[in-house]
Amino acid sequence: MDELHRMFAEALAQSGQADIGEDEIEEIVHRELIPRCVASWLQDLRQRAPDMLLERRGAEDDFRVRHLDRWAKGFDLLEMLIVLAEEAGAEINNADRANAVEDDDAQFQAVVALHARAVLVSREILCLLKGGYADGALGRWRTLHEVAVVAQFLSVHDRSVSERYLLHREVQAHKAMLQYCEYQERANLDPFDQKEALRITEARDEILGIHGKNMLHEWGWAAPAIGNDRPTFFDLERSLGLDHWRPRYRWASQDTHGTYRHPAALLGMCEAEEALLLVGPSNSGLTDPAHMTAISLVLATNALTQLSPTIDRLVIMRVLLTLSDEVGEVFFATDCESSKDVKSG
Repeated sequence: MDELHRMFAEALAQSGQADIGEDEIEEIVHRELIPRCVASWLQDLRQRAPDMLLERRGAEDDFRVRHLDRWAKGFDLLEMLIVLAEEAGAEINNADRANAVEDDDAQFQAVVALHARAVLVSREILCLLKGGYADGALGRWRTLHEVAVVAQFLSVHDRSVSERYLLHREVQAHKAMLQYCEYQERANLDPFDQKEALRITEARDEILGIHGKNMLHEWGWAAPAIGNDRPTFFDLERSLGLDHWRPRYRWASQDTHGTYRHPAALLGMCEAEEALLLVGPSNSGLTDPAHMTAISLVLATNALTQLSPTIDRLVIMRVLLTLSDEVGEVFFATDCESSKDVKSG
């Protein structure tokens, strides 16, 4: 990787120009040498790219065949659950939306939107799992968990909490606008429209005037329901009896933030027999993110069904709960059986 640097140093030494200054050397390197090398490397890379990409894609296809073969039963079961949750949400939306619009039902609007997002994120997680990215799926589950907890929280409180939740977006928009304006020149962004800035500011001020300054905080919309002016997401979890998910939430946060993780701690490395820096897909470690995804999607769907429960919706929930348990069992069984086959082989 440092071949060019070595060659330049040798050429400089052989030139007999020992008295050349560091500033002059740096100017030569940046003005002449590096641009010529960049052009040469790019030209070579573009010539080799078709063959290189074909080889890489062939290897990825081979991996995908083996990966899908190992986890097929689990993938099918999780996809079944996602499809059923999606269909349940669509049916509830179609059946109840007209009345919700007529009643200006903020709770229905918020929870049905959160459920749709939960289905979308679950599909994204399934794609990551099928691609062999267990740690990416775990990180994405963190979002799904937040969506599910918020949906459940809104569903068990009166509509005023959902109204605050929906209005909170305007408060967050004002914060985003201020940040945009602060960095617009350095970030090469277009100037913010002044009429829109005024509208956002007036909307924020009106909301604060009606609902209080606790709306300024990240989870401030939940303040009246929690009984705390500065509630946290943990407060929402705890109020629902879901705080036992906190260790898993913190675990998943490691794949979201830039904290250091030892390479061996990655889910994708859980079956590795030697230390490696994982930079691509792995067919290991799928059980936890798959089962956690199933559970959280069921929680989000339950939040929607309990807004207006019927026998049909209760039956659907029981089916989803059964499938959720089966997802965990099938993935775990696959994990144990195939790991045993690998070690015995």
